Amino acid sequence: MGIILYFSLEYEPTAFWVITLLISGIVLVFIIDLSDKLIPLSIIVLGIVGFVCAYARTSVLDLKHFVVTDKTYVKDKVGTLREMNYRPKHVQLLVCDVEVSKRKKTCIRLAVRTVIDPIIQVGDIIKFTGVIYPPKAPISHNGYDFARDAYFKGIGATGFTTSAVVLQEKGASIRFLDWIERSRIKTYERFAARLSRDTTEVLSALLIGKRQGIREEILKDVRRSGLAHLLAISGLHLSCVAGMVFIFFRHVFVCSEKLTLLYNIKKLCSGIAIGVSFYYLLLAGMPISACRAFIMVLLTFCGIIIDRRHNSMRSLSVAASVILLATPEAILSPSFQMSFAAVLSLVSFGNLSCSMVVANNILQYLVLTATVSLIASLATAPYVIYHFQEFSIAGVLANVIAVPTATFVVIPLGVLYLITCDTFFAPIIAFLLEWAVSFLLYIAHCTALTELFTSFRSIPSGAVLLVTLGLLTASLCTGCIRLFGGVIFTFLGTVSAITYKTPDIICDDTAVVVKGRDANLYFVMQNGSTRGFKYAQWARDNGQGRIKQQGEFLQDKMLVCEEGGCIYKDHVLITSDSSFLVAHCKNMNLIICNEQTAYPEECSDIKHIGLQDIRDHGVHYIWMNKSSVYVEKSITRRPWHKNARGLTDEDRGQVDTVTKVRYHPQSNKK
Repeated sequence: MGIILYFSLEYEPTAFWVITLLISGIVLVFIIDLSDKLIPLSIIVLGIVGFVCAYARTSVLDLKHFVVTDKTYVKDKVGTLREMNYRPKHVQLLVCDVEVSKRKKTCIRLAVRTVIDPIIQVGDIIKFTGVIYPPKAPISHNGYDFARDAYFKGIGATGFTTSAVVLQEKGASIRFLDWIERSRIKTYERFAARLSRDTTEVLSALLIGKRQGIREEILKDVRRSGLAHLLAISGLHLSCVAGMVFIFFRHVFVCSEKLTLLYNIKKLCSGIAIGVSFYYLLLAGMPISACRAFIMVLLTFCGIIIDRRHNSMRSLSVAASVILLATPEAILSPSFQMSFAAVLSLVSFGNLSCSMVVANNILQYLVLTATVSLIASLATAPYVIYHFQEFSIAGVLANVIAVPTATFVVIPLGVLYLITCDTFFAPIIAFLLEWAVSFLLYIAHCTALTELFTSFRSIPSGAVLLVTLGLLTASLCTGCIRLFGGVIFTFLGTVSAITYKTPDIICDDTAVVVKGRDANLYFVMQNGSTRGFKYAQWARDNGQGRIKQQGEFLQDKMLVCEEGGCIYKDHVLITSDSSFLVAHCKNMNLIICNEQTAYPEECSDIKHIGLQDIRDHGVHYIWMNKSSVYVEKSITRRPWHKNARGLTDEDRGQVDTVTKVRYHPQSNKK
């Protein structure tokens, strides 16, 4: 809860308050020893620890890579290549140690559609020319915040190349992580040597966590069919690899009578499985779901080594604690939320999950697979709806076929292919892999066509938090608290989601959209095309397919338009014309003017959103009711948004930095 509180703040807390909070936590630790109220005080202490850890990690990264404050053309820049990912239409590079300004270096994520020198490898020093800009703030309310994500990954800019990427110098010494990344790329190239593009990309996602190259059509089918978890390295993949290694070496060691008599081969195999699992974790790119799975696998095998019984719930708690203490920002990741929600729900039904392993026949296994899939789907549904605005119940049926196919056919064949890719067995295994992956994609496509998925409008963060508390209460507590607490929190979260009202007005520097009586969004003003990812996301957040044109607006008094501007709900003026602004600003509660127009003195007492406000604070979201107008802005006062406006630190100190404002009509009327 402390980490969530930290990231929900509108501003960065001062060091004084954090130190005060830390001292309070230390005092509470001593009080716990003298008090019988152990659980409530322990929860408070853990919250303080989480808050302080989040603040410390943010402070460590602060001001280290804000060297790009605006769109910039760079020529003949030199940097070290750290990552290379093949996307459907371009190659994505992560180049670090790039000197953009004097004595300041940063990491840049580049989209390359030009030529790349074929001898370049990860760890080499490369040279490029291109256009770079600061990481972008979110374009939708509660949407993906690339600026925050880039901040914690140490990425100071993004951009694209305008010249060929050439080798400047071979890497003198290769870091261990660079060697791992080279291994990932070589594995990808081995798949690409004999397999089709789609099969290569799916196998790369399944086995080494490189999913950037999968076509959007396939990703759409996979999401709508409820099979997206197969493309994220998790417990399914890591436990499969660890289990195969453990079983293989146990069968090998048992062939030696001397080895069996002298050593506990079960413990030896556990140690080997831990080592191989750790290497596979690195090879997979260490995603959050894989880290969670590795920690749980590690604790399981450590239990075997020290002759201790394994407890899944404790392992899950340790995994969550380790990940959040090391990377507190992970709590905002869909991967973290859905991975832990799914596993927590399955651990709570421990007997059911264990019975899958000892299923006596195929029918029983399929029934148990469907049941487990249903439990995991329901547990992750709030997070899927929150992040992606859709949910598919068809995933339960698809998983019954897809999970066994991936577990017992695709993953083992993929590992076997890598082992035998230079032998005469490779063409045979490649043929089988093509068939197996095509079958998986066919299942995803057919399931996606069933229309058993539902689109939702966006839901508030508070609703997801309440449902999460319900899941935690139902899983961790006992007795009446488990039943009633879980039901009450889940019910409150559901009510909060259902009653949530999406913004009435959304505006940025290119468009203003308003909500009609039919609850759909309509364009009132726009510059350029009405297509694009941004507008599609606004429509998806509002639960509609696309934003409608102004001409489709229902003919009523909600929106009145004349030459020069419009008036929305009698109290919001939307214009780009100064004369229209002067003529109609009286009795308005809010004025939106997204053009570079001088604000007239006659309207100076009316709250307004101008083009400079939008450039400084990003997209504005406006809610209206009879008593007030509430405004939120996408660019906050947090460290990860410092250069999202394209302003210098000096400029930044001269602009209003309030990110949430409530305007009351009574104060604006003359």
